[in-house]
Amino acid sequence: MKTSKIIAVLAASLPIFSSAGTSAKQPVAPVEEVRRALTYDYIEGGYTGLIPSSGSGNHGGYFEASYSPVNNVFLFGRSAVMGGDDTLWDVALGLGLYVPLLQSDKAPTVDFVLRGGWNFSSFDNGDDTNGWFVAPGFRALITDSLELNAQAFYYNNEDGDDGIAAGAGMIYYFNKNLALTANYSYDFDDESHFVQSGVRYMW
Repeated sequence: MKTSKIIAVLAASLPIFSSAGTSAKQPVAPVEEVRRALTYDYIEGGYTGLIPSSGSGNHGGYFEASYSPVNNVFLFGRSAVMGGDDTLWDVALGLGLYVPLLQSDKAPTVDFVLRGGWNFSSFDNGDDTNGWFVAPGFRALITDSLELNAQAFYYNNEDGDDGIAAGAGMIYYFNKNLALTANYSYDFDDESHFVQSGVRYMW
């Protein structure tokens, strides 16, 4: 069974004011970075499942992490274990870029996001696959508590197989550090469904 390869910025400056009618300048407040409403620094874990068009599916858990060392760039990784007729192990590592289309530290705001990287999948029956993927998409914070997102996926495996998938998800924010996530994706090549739900901690 082929596996669906879904894996799962800015500084604001303060103006400097001069005191009217005097030659001396008033003390200037230090420049502070404004935290954007959409963050790329987080860890997340929860339930994940892969359901083929026929036969039994694989269900289990996942863990993923994302870290943005500089503006507009982030690193990400994901690991999942799903049991079924054959236990599936899935690992993805990669690099992402994001471009704010609406630059804001509060809702609404929208980012264009591009991810790419390496993916490895292994079944207990010895069916191992290495490949690469690229996934353009969007993240949109509609309100201070609700984010909607969508992505398209193209993947290519070492055995020459490739495919296209599309997915959408939502994130509900309790506060700036804690959120619930849910995602669904459909693989048009092998007609499989990917579902995921979890808890995200951000900083």
